[in-house]
Amino acid sequence: TVVRCYDQKTFAAAPAHATPEIAVADLAGAALTLSCWGAPGGEGLSLPDAPPQAAMSEAVRVLRGLGAVDAGGRATGLGRVLAGIPADPRLAQALLDGAAVVGPQRAAGIVALVSGDLRAPDADLARLLSALRSGRHPSARRWADEARRMEALARRQGSAAVEEFPPVAEEESVGFVVALAFPDRVARRTPGPAGESYLLASGTRAALPAGSPLTGHEWLAVAEVSRVQGGAAGTGAVIRAAAPLAEGTALAAARQLLSDSVEAKSDGGRVAARRERRLGAAVLSSTPVRPSAAEGRDAVLRALEAGGLGTIGWSPGADLLRRRLALLHRELGEPWPDVSEQA
Repeated sequence: TVVRCYDQKTFAAAPAHATPEIAVADLAGAALTLSCWGAPGGEGLSLPDAPPQAAMSEAVRVLRGLGAVDAGGRATGLGRVLAGIPADPRLAQALLDGAAVVGPQRAAGIVALVSGDLRAPDADLARLLSALRSGRHPSARRWADEARRMEALARRQGSAAVEEFPPVAEEESVGFVVALAFPDRVARRTPGPAGESYLLASGTRAALPAGSPLTGHEWLAVAEVSRVQGGAAGTGAVIRAAAPLAEGTALAAARQLLSDSVEAKSDGGRVAARRERRLGAAVLSSTPVRPSAAEGRDAVLRALEAGGLGTIGWSPGADLLRRRLALLHRELGEPWPDVSEQA
């Protein structure tokens, strides 16, 4: 007996078969397993469904950033260590790095929390961790077993960190470990007319569920974000799991995304420049500065490429001369020069 809890029209519109997980999942873990097998990217394997090339390329890029695979896509020594930890490779790396800062037991509990596919109430990971520790949560025993297993792995492997981190307060430890794993998901609050939202370092804008106790925190480390129709605050995305952290902790955990550059722009015949300090897509500070000659030239060039030569403001005589030169170049060729916009 099959009982369908939706109407005939919805059933008829559904695809004939479920979408294979390989077509929609994050492939970092799968790519690391394939590398350990000696088949980078699934090369030479007869898989039921081939992994999407874009998703696999992104997974390999992530693994290279971790140092888990070499230039040829083969697993390194670190990669084999990470493959032995039952979590996403980024979380496995965060377990090893975070253990040196917040301790193996706490780091293991946080990684087991994020990798356990548990729903955080109102997107609050710290609240979920508290419920698991107290034993009130239905999955408390399974989580505790997984945390102990990961703690043993962390103690056996030791820290994989190549750089030191400042001390982290206990109340920020969840956010710190999550940010180590997913630095591109460190998010800063951005109030707007449609309501409060968060800008992730990756450039994605997302909002918390209504009533979340995380509302109002300036910085969040986001473990999970998903697309939704409309989305809170009109962002089209909602944060499913996150933890708060202070700015200093956020910048330390995601330090590889920090940049300091001068942005020059040409507008209305004037060149202005600002020095911007960023964490990925999030602007930390922006101050006006005097542009160098090279920065000014680049700004004018970008303005011309975007707006065309009309940005200069040709006089009727200059425009007529250019048209006549264009005719000569087209009909007679050299030595008459190419005066097209692109040239």
